[in-house]
Amino acid sequence: MYWSMILIDPHLLIPKDMPGIPLLLDCTLHLFPAVFLWIDFLAFEVDFKRSNTHVGVIYGFAAFYFCWSWYCYQVNGFWAYPFLAEFSLPMRVAFFAGSGVFCWGMYEFGAKLHYKLHAKANQAAHQLKQKNSRLTQ
Repeated sequence: MYWSMILIDPHLLIPKDMPGIPLLLDCTLHLFPAVFLWIDFLAFEVDFKRSNTHVGVIYGFAAFYFCWSWYCYQVNGFWAYPFLAEFSLPMRVAFFAGSGVFCWGMYEFGAKLHYKLHAKANQAAHQLKQKNSRLTQ
């Protein structure tokens, strides 16, 4: 979501009176971690299983971030992201709820992609375990 907002209008996230973030720093904060985590997850996390608990954590984080943003606004007198100042309370709630839905969708996409990438390996490991259990009986 960050990059789409930056490409549409950087002032949605960065106040007009502040200089922009240098591109390398911006990528270091908002691009590289996501790319490397996806690579790590898809390539090396063989035992991943989709879980409703994970989905609950996603929505819990969205709710926490909404509350944290509201708290920061109460303390500082301004919103962390300028576009939030333009929203009414129902719009902010809808934005954070929509963000949670978007993250859930990304989670489901990642889970399906992971399953497709590792299905054969997991099936072979399961067959090997069955074979070994029969041999030890």
